[in-house]
Amino acid sequence: MEEHFGEEELMGKKAQFMALAYTHLTALFSDQYLHEQAIHYGKQSLLYYKRYEATSWHISWMLNRIGLHYDMIEQLDSADYYYKNALETLSDTNCLNYRDIVAARLFLSYRSGEPLGLSLNQMRNLLTKATGTTERLSRYLSIGEIYFQEKQWDSASYYLKAVYDSTSSTDIKIWSAKHLSEIYKHESDSLSFNVDKYLAQQACVGDERATLHSSLLTLCQDHELKLLEIQKRKRIEKQWKWVIPVLAFVVLSFGFIAVLWGRSHGKQGFLKEPICKEILLLVSQNSFKAKIDYRIYESCALSQGQLLELRVAADQHFDQITKRLLNQYAALNNDDINHCCLCLLGLEEAAISALTQKSYTAVCDRNRKLKRLFGTNGELSVYLRNI
Repeated sequence: MEEHFGEEELMGKKAQFMALAYTHLTALFSDQYLHEQAIHYGKQSLLYYKRYEATSWHISWMLNRIGLHYDMIEQLDSADYYYKNALETLSDTNCLNYRDIVAARLFLSYRSGEPLGLSLNQMRNLLTKATGTTERLSRYLSIGEIYFQEKQWDSASYYLKAVYDSTSSTDIKIWSAKHLSEIYKHESDSLSFNVDKYLAQQACVGDERATLHSSLLTLCQDHELKLLEIQKRKRIEKQWKWVIPVLAFVVLSFGFIAVLWGRSHGKQGFLKEPICKEILLLVSQNSFKAKIDYRIYESCALSQGQLLELRVAADQHFDQITKRLLNQYAALNNDDINHCCLCLLGLEEAAISALTQKSYTAVCDRNRKLKRLFGTNGELSVYLRNI
């Protein structure tokens, strides 16, 4: 969408239009629990919210939505960061949105090790402020989940059964049904039949959702590839303006260029790709430190589009390396492949942590995991360049 406007034009009403478009995309992927895509488009919408006078409620809602998806993929530090910012953005501390974010942070605190009694007392206190059935059931779900995790089956059953019986949300009903099914198995309760029957009925719907997931992911990838093509075309157009001035220099330096051209395959050719130069320049301009809060480098985080472009470059210069890795190692996920591509650039763990917005410890753990998977004790970058 951005290609239709100049950067200086994307203000006011046009920025509002862009924010609205990205907000709808965030909601679309959010509803399908496609976390990476929801986070990506959510952050894009926040950029445009800042370019016009967006209400604090809209900004807070989006911050909370991003935090929620980080929460669901177990990136708890990032989730808490966005929850905290969402609360600080809201001026009305008596609204439902504020209480929902507080509830999310309370449950996050419990998962992060806060004492059980404190978490439950705070959650029950929040329950007393519920102003409607939907809000009350939402608090019941959180309290029931805590009791479920603590294996206090009777208490968990009390809250989750109320949610299962009364909620109008299919996703929440399925969630509570799964928990109740497990509780009833522990308790040898005949009520297990009803929830198991309901879950079996919903399994068919799950197949339809999987098809929709696949279609959405394909559309998302096609969209990002189109953006890459547009960005590449713009770079070429910008570079073309300088062809005539440098032509004489190119001719005089032909012998030297011929030598470089002979080495342009493999690593050297890869490092000359525009996306690689862009990332290496970003690293050289910032002194990324290990073992500190990676979120201070959020402005340096690579977008999904940049990571996809890096993959394309890696495949071009290393014989379709990402596809070969995925075919050979079924356990690899999207983050693993991104990590490998960044290793091909020769980046240290601290830089990868900053660029991917993952903790330094998580990056080091991933590095060790990949070494074990690949069966190498040497540098991961060296191994990847030679397979």
